[in-house]
Amino acid sequence: MPEKTPAALRVAVARLDSGVLHAFDQQWDEAMRQARDEYTLTPPRAFVEHWWSWVGVARYPRCLA
Repeated sequence: MPEKTPAALRVAVARLDSGVLHAFDQQWDEAMRQARDEYTLTPPRAFVEHWWSWVGVARYPRCLA
């Protein structure tokens, strides 16, 4: 599993399915905009948790079955 950083997650997402990079980037931009507007780190933290989980599922889909 990658580190829980946006950069490491972006590399992992690109390797697993480059077709979702656009959504990844849009969601990161939105999380950062919301963090700036609301003075909270919750949106970027939620973003990282979501995409870290996505990478785990994409890497090991049989673990969910």
